[in-house]
Amino acid sequence: MTLQVESVDLRDLLRGCLDVARALAAQRELTLALVLDGDLGRIRTDKRLLRHAVLNLLSNAIKFTPDGGKIQLAARRKGPWTQIAVRDTGMGIDKGEAQRIFSAFYQVDASSRRQKGGLGLGLAIASRFVELLGGGIRLHSRVGVGSTFTLHVPVDTDPSKADEPFAVSSTVPAEFGGDLDPMPPGPGPSSD
Repeated sequence: MTLQVESVDLRDLLRGCLDVARALAAQRELTLALVLDGDLGRIRTDKRLLRHAVLNLLSNAIKFTPDGGKIQLAARRKGPWTQIAVRDTGMGIDKGEAQRIFSAFYQVDASSRRQKGGLGLGLAIASRFVELLGGGIRLHSRVGVGSTFTLHVPVDTDPSKADEPFAVSSTVPAEFGGDLDPMPPGPGPSSD
C-alpha cells in the first residue's frame, strides 16, 4: 500500500471522526466527549489511514458500551509522537484476550459479537493502518469498567518505513518512556 503523506490538522480530523460517530451514539444515548491537548498542531501522515483507524476504534467503543455509557476521544503530543485515545465505559477486555483481539476475525465473546454484529476485523485493520504509519496501538482495559485504546503515531510519518513492524502491545513501548498509563481523564468535553 502506498502512503499518501500530507500535512493534516489533527483537531479537524478528530472532530470529523467524532461527528461521524455521534449519529450512532445518539441512538443508544451514549455521551461522547472530545478532549484535545492545546499543543496538537499539524502532523504529517496519511489522513485516510489515520481517520479509518480512529473510526474503527470509535465504532467498537459504541458497539460494546452499554446504553447511557460514555466514550471519550482524546489526543496529545508527546515528543515526536501523537497519542490518540478512545476510552469507553464498556464491557472491558480480559488480560488473556489482549493480544488476540488484534488478530483478524478474532472475537472475544462470539455470542455478544453476534448480537452486536461485526466480523472481528476492526481492531486488526486499525492496528495494521497505524503500523503502516510507523506507529502502534496499546490497550488498557478492565473487565466491567471499560477500555482505552491508544494509538501512537509519529508526528512526521516516514513512508520509507511503512513496512517495518511496530509491536502491537498491551504494555508500554520503551520509545514512549514508560509513562503512558491510560491518558488521564480530561476536564470534560472540549469545545474544540
